Formats: sequence, structure tokens, C-alpha cells
Amino acid sequence: MEEVVLRLEELRFPSIADVVVLSVAVNDEAVHIEARSTVAGAICPGCGSW
Repeated sequence: MEEVVLRLEELRFPSIADVVVLSVAVNDEAVHIEARSTVAGAICPGCGSW
């Protein structure tokens, strides 16, 4: 199981820019991936402001 977790921690999200995987937890029912953005902010899709 530890090998699976180590491999999952190497996950990258190529279709989502500026994301880093922080942790991965695996049990018999689910895989929980904690990720965060590496940028300080983003553009609002509604108004276009930062």
C-alpha cells in the first residue's frame, strides 16, 4: 500500500496549471488527494479582475 501512496504523490495535473499535490491518503474505500494552487491569486471569471 505504501508504494501506491508514493506513486500517487508523484501525480501531476497537466491539464491544470500551477497545482501541486501536497498529500495522498489511500484506504479501502477512497483515494484522498490534497492539492493547492502555487499562484497567489487568480482572475475572476465573472468580471476579469485579479
